[in-house]
Order: sequence, then C-alpha cells, then structure tokens
Amino acid sequence: MAEWSNNTYYKRSAGRPSSSRQAKSASSPKQSITKVAKTYARQATTGTKMKPTVTKVYHNSWGDCAVYSNGGTVSKNRSTGQVIVRTPQARSNPRKYAANYVTRDKTNGRYVGMTSKISGNKASDVLNGSRVRSHFEGKGSAVTRARPPVDVPVVVVHGSVAQAKKGETKLYYQQKGMYGADKVRGAGHTKRF
Repeated sequence: MAEWSNNTYYKRSAGRPSSSRQAKSASSPKQSITKVAKTYARQATTGTKMKPTVTKVYHNSWGDCAVYSNGGTVSKNRSTGQVIVRTPQARSNPRKYAANYVTRDKTNGRYVGMTSKISGNKASDVLNGSRVRSHFEGKGSAVTRARPPVDVPVVVVHGSVAQAKKGETKLYYQQKGMYGADKVRGAGHTKRF
C-alpha cells in the first residue's frame, strides 16, 4: 500500500491509495507530470544508455516536479506549460553550466539550440542569457531571424558544455520525432522552414 502524507507529494510504489477520493485528486496531476517525465527521460541522463525511472513526484502551487532514479529532475510550470529538465550533473557540482532550449514560433515551428552563456542552473538564467535573448531580438540564428520565436517551451540544463552538445542532438531528434522533420530545426539542421 502506498503511503500518502498529503495530496501534494507521494512516493512511487506498487500499491494504490486506500480511498478513491485520494486516488482521484492525485491521479490527474500525477499522470500529467509522469507523461512529461517519460517523454524527457533521455534528456535527464548523460553518459549512460539506461533510461532513468521516476522515483518521486511533487505538486506545488508553481507546477509539478518529478525526480528520476539518477538524481535528475523534470519540472512543468502549470501556467506557461514550460518544461525544465536538469541533469544530475547540473544539480550537483558543475564545472560550467550549459543548456539546451527549444524555441517555438507562431506556426509551431521549433528551433533547438545550445548556450553556455548562463550563470546558474535555473530556467530563468537560461531565458535571461544573451543567446536566448538574441533569438527574440532578431539577432539569433537564421531560422529564428526569419521566423521569430514566441516562447521557449523546453529548457534542459547540463553541468558542462560537452554534455550540452550531446544533449542538443538528443533533444533535436526527440523534437523531430514528436513534431516532424518539417517543423524542427537546429543541432546542425539549420535549413530555413
């Protein structure tokens, strides 16, 4: 039987909650963040081929957070829908932070990019960094100059530049699989839409 301290936190186990009221109130947010966590599990790992599993899920006023078995996390902001993934290396003692990001334009076209010009491991550090700002100011890549972005739906924070370079390719192929090759650019594929 699973142990439920309240409706905002639970530890994943094989059991079910004892009352149907608890199950109903906790299941829909759980499914949402669990689905997001499964989608971005490959982004939360570096240097291993094993896909991490979700061990804990938190729900708070800001959004939902899942913790992976390797120590990485994925968060989803309820109001904006933005997904933030942190690798275990970015959560511990990093050499130099670097990040991958996905920008979305008004036609739902995606651009996957990488930046090493950030000061910390938070999404706001990435969004306020000079590389991401340049896309919004019309000074970024040729793809985002032609089709300016409207938001940044995904941010993946890494502990080093080398990890971010590998992560950019993984994120590009993941987005390409989700949205199609004609809707995604970046990571070496910068032909205009």
